[in-house]
Amino acid sequence: MHSNNRLLFVGCGILSKPPRCENSWHYINHSRHNRNICVPRRVSISCKVQVAIVGGGMAGLTVAAILQQYNVDYCLLEAKPYLGGRVATDNVKGFLLDHGFQVFIESYPEVRKFIDSSRLCLQHFEPGALIRTKTGFHLVADPFRRPLFIVQSIQSPIGNFSDKLRVAWLRSRVSTTPRQSNHKIFLSTEEYLNSFGFSSSMMEQFFRPFLRGIFSSELQEQYFEDFLFIFSMFSKCYASLPSKGMGSVPAQLAASLDPHSIRLNTKVESLRGLQLELNSHEQLIAQKVVIATDGPHAAQLLDSSSNIPSYYSSCCLYFSSSLPTPVSLPILILNGNTESVTSSSIINHICFPNKIAPSYAPSDRNLVSVNLKLDETKSSVDELVTKAKNELEKWFDPDLVREWQFLRAYRINSALPKRTCAVMSNPPPTKVSDDVFLCGDYCDSPTLNGAMASGRHAAEQVLSSLGIKCNL
Repeated sequence: MHSNNRLLFVGCGILSKPPRCENSWHYINHSRHNRNICVPRRVSISCKVQVAIVGGGMAGLTVAAILQQYNVDYCLLEAKPYLGGRVATDNVKGFLLDHGFQVFIESYPEVRKFIDSSRLCLQHFEPGALIRTKTGFHLVADPFRRPLFIVQSIQSPIGNFSDKLRVAWLRSRVSTTPRQSNHKIFLSTEEYLNSFGFSSSMMEQFFRPFLRGIFSSELQEQYFEDFLFIFSMFSKCYASLPSKGMGSVPAQLAASLDPHSIRLNTKVESLRGLQLELNSHEQLIAQKVVIATDGPHAAQLLDSSSNIPSYYSSCCLYFSSSLPTPVSLPILILNGNTESVTSSSIINHICFPNKIAPSYAPSDRNLVSVNLKLDETKSSVDELVTKAKNELEKWFDPDLVREWQFLRAYRINSALPKRTCAVMSNPPPTKVSDDVFLCGDYCDSPTLNGAMASGRHAAEQVLSSLGIKCNL
């Protein structure tokens, strides 16, 4: 066989490992990973593999890591030129630009299982938020971790004194009570919070923009158990940014994998039974298949959208500045101006990432992350930039904002899955057949933890179907 037609799938059973030669391998050095990944050239043959994993996001990487731990041969197929899916970071002119607003929460149970947080050089956000209203900026701090800010928080016009007592009680409750999912109760986050008697000021100026920034959806569309989970996680640790960007999280997981079991730039065009048709015109026949893509792509491969939810979109604009930032605290800034909510306002929250993690920007520059309430698909990027800067000129010194230089926009069409009460009353499946499994954040919760938990669950099902006992 000519060297250009050699293909390696670990454990495929019909091909032996070919020698590495310049004519048969591409070497991709992706800046996010800082390592070489070997990718075989296109060939026109069929091959067999024990487990095919479709999708190299956090769910797929978790599946691969577990299968490798149990010495199960697998082939991970990723359509993009890099691993990590939506958890990615680009280096643009020395700025680290995460693909949309993302934070790392080291108290996530799945993170504790699979990620060594100490190697990420985490830099923390100030707990709480700075909220912009028509009367200015007001601090809502975490009194448990920032007791010196208690008086300032109590005097803040965001909510009333009873609201702050309710938040403290809720925080204590979720941090001490074991999480017990009850999928027979279908409440939205809005209904759940209203049941506590929170004022409209607290709901509209704090909870709505804060949780919209996390779940890319409105309170009435969020499932209350997802809120309880994320609120408990925030109560246990700081929200952080890794010093090398969020892309360093999947990079750490990927670094433990056998690069010969990974195929980048490889899209699965169709799935027929256990036969995968690749964009390289190859055919891959697997004993087991794990579909670890987002929901829309999973539905496309299965030729069915049954029980697979649609996704919310998001949009993030990045700017650079040579001037000082208008806010020096490493904190999230929420749009709590209720009057702007019903007007032409497009901003949900902003932050200055290099104030949290200095490595996010060159030493003589600052990075501005502007996150929109929703992705205005009918607006061009230029229009969004103009609208955002015009709005921010009302927040800060106009001359300061005018100096900000646009870097890049990230429109994420499939940012997070919809987890409404209607979806949760008929949740998506995690198993299509005895040999085909599904995983992704839409199968668990719209978080990094949810993606990894669903990947672990899929790996456990695969191992069980192969007769392998596992203890994870």
